[in-house]
Amino acid sequence: MNDSIFNFSKSPEFQRFCQLSAEIGRNPLLVQGAGGNTSVKEDGLLWVKASGTWLSEASEKKTMVAVDLTKLQQAMMMNDEQVEKPQYFKADSTEPLRPSIETVVHASLKHRVVLHVHCVETISWAVLQNAEKLLATPLGGLDWVFIPYRRPGLPLAREIQSKITNKTNVLILGNHGLVVAASSIEEAHKLLLEVHQRLRRSKREVKIPKSNLALPAESNYRDAEFFAQGIAHDTISLEKVEKGSLYPDHVIFLGSGVQLLKSSSTLTKFEQNQHASLPKALIVPAQAVLVHKQAPRGTDEMLLSLTEVAARLQPNDRVQKLTFNDEAALLNWDAEKYRQELARRNASA
Repeated sequence: MNDSIFNFSKSPEFQRFCQLSAEIGRNPLLVQGAGGNTSVKEDGLLWVKASGTWLSEASEKKTMVAVDLTKLQQAMMMNDEQVEKPQYFKADSTEPLRPSIETVVHASLKHRVVLHVHCVETISWAVLQNAEKLLATPLGGLDWVFIPYRRPGLPLAREIQSKITNKTNVLILGNHGLVVAASSIEEAHKLLLEVHQRLRRSKREVKIPKSNLALPAESNYRDAEFFAQGIAHDTISLEKVEKGSLYPDHVIFLGSGVQLLKSSSTLTKFEQNQHASLPKALIVPAQAVLVHKQAPRGTDEMLLSLTEVAARLQPNDRVQKLTFNDEAALLNWDAEKYRQELARRNASA
């Protein structure tokens, strides 16, 4: 491949793209931790966020990796299962970074710029059992479609291809998030902000008291960051998130479901009984949210996401949670194991 095609990565436009990606990544209502991804197409290449990297750092460090778009799209047309491993379509085989696990979703859209975010406003709609019907009013006038939950990667891309038209530029992903697409960086950003504004929901404001929970020094847990503590003090939120997972990053970064501990007094006994499989996070209702000391970077941000989504769910909302098979597919997915391994390495670096 001609090296000159990589010159785009040195252009002012590419820098604007990286700056926008970083701006989006620094907004916790749009992206949390290593979640979300963006892409731009140029000269037969798809420049997409690398797996395990943070959008918030896109303007400071190498975050984007180039994929041979033609080869990838040809493989998609042939239903080649290899598209599940986008690293095989890298334009530069010596590039150590892997393309995002959702590269195939970006390649499914014809638009030049694609922004995929885990917008908490969107997710608070997308987890509802009748989401598609409810979204018809706030999204009226836009070229949008609702995509029922499918595992990120090829299953999701196939569902998208079966639903979209050439005009579709807004995708609400059931139990997942939001995708917007446009012909330019500026248009994509404008559309993202418009959809985000249209989907704003009333949020319960929860007063978070100062924690008086004294953790034993030998405990495997620490207090979550203050901004992630709200969910422990809102009974409606706890009711909505208990006994199940709402979206992929919930499963991947926090584990299956939400582990509630009835009282902090039972923490030591709980740790002794579950020492081989301690959850990444614990919620002690009316007291605190706890994070395992060995949990990967970004766990607090994922707890914030869960807190923000749950605070927008109303008492009468009927919530659709991921099934056991959905969770198993995510936890046993090779691409996610790679991303989790990167997170562990970064945490210990």
